[in-house]
Amino acid sequence: MIKFFRSIRYNLMSESKTRKYFKYAIGEIILVVIGILIALQINNWNNNRLAKQAEISQIKQLLEDARADSIFFGSRANFLKQTDSLQELVLKMYDSALVDSISKLKHKENSTLFGSRLAYQSHIIVNNSDAVDIIKNDSIEKYLKRYYAKYEYVATAIELSNRMGEQYAIPLYLKYSEELKSITNDSTMRSYLELIKNDDIKPNIELSQRFMLNALNQVTEFNTQISEFIQKLEAYLQEVEN
Repeated sequence: MIKFFRSIRYNLMSESKTRKYFKYAIGEIILVVIGILIALQINNWNNNRLAKQAEISQIKQLLEDARADSIFFGSRANFLKQTDSLQELVLKMYDSALVDSISKLKHKENSTLFGSRLAYQSHIIVNNSDAVDIIKNDSIEKYLKRYYAKYEYVATAIELSNRMGEQYAIPLYLKYSEELKSITNDSTMRSYLELIKNDDIKPNIELSQRFMLNALNQVTEFNTQISEFIQKLEAYLQEVEN
């Protein structure tokens, strides 16, 4: 093709057809420009197509991870609620004259009187470090940034509760491990009453409860935010795939 155009130019120049040559040259330039514009348009279309595919893939990843976070942090909230319920009941025994009216204390699944170290790693945070750069929707981007910010509060609250446990609760648990082992689902409230006669039990439970309640509040708010984020992602995914 290049040889063909070159041959035309050569013939026009050799025949001294200057006006025709200039017309031809202008026409050739226009063709080149049109070709470049078409190539750019195709390239832009292809880039947009790849960007959309990347965004859809990222949205699906975010949705999968948000659902996983919902289950994971839901379990964190349940544990904290159960432990708080157990601690609150035991603390009430200190001032209550109605111990005999409560026949049995049912252990909550996985709850402990002195709490336990909780993991708090988020699937969203771990798997989506560059999501903000890929997502094109401003609303989703804002939700994601809010998600990152709220997670920092959650992680800090749980870590503070964990550190409190390591410093105070775990030594206490080890100190009274035999007494705690003897308290089963069929034990009466008086079994706990015997345990809490020790002077160091109450202040440590109260301290544990303050930190755990803070963690519970943060996790509960975070779970609400996760649910909203999932709904937002589902709606946007349906929009971009149609």
